Amino acid sequence: VMKEFIATFYTHHGAMVTENALKKEKIECKIMPPPREISSSCTSCVFYKSKSDMKDFIDSDFESIYEVKENKKIILLCENE
Repeated sequence: VMKEFIATFYTHHGAMVTENALKKEKIECKIMPPPREISSSCTSCVFYKSKSDMKDFIDSDFESIYEVKENKKIILLCENE
C-alpha cells in the first residue's frame, strides 16, 4: 500500500539531495513549499509516495518526516535531533 510522506529540511540543499536520492530509487517525489500545518526552517520540503518512510534515503539535514493520512491529516513520524 502506497503512503504519502513529507520530509522537511533545515536547508534547500538537503531537500534537493533527498529528491535526487528518491528519484534514483524510482520513488515519485517533488520539492514544494511545506503545508501551512507544518513549520519548517527551510521554505522547501519533499513530498513523496512510498510503501515506507524511506528514512535511509533522506538527507541527514532533514528536520522532520510526516505521513499524510487519507483524510489529509498530517502526522509527525520523527524529528532529527
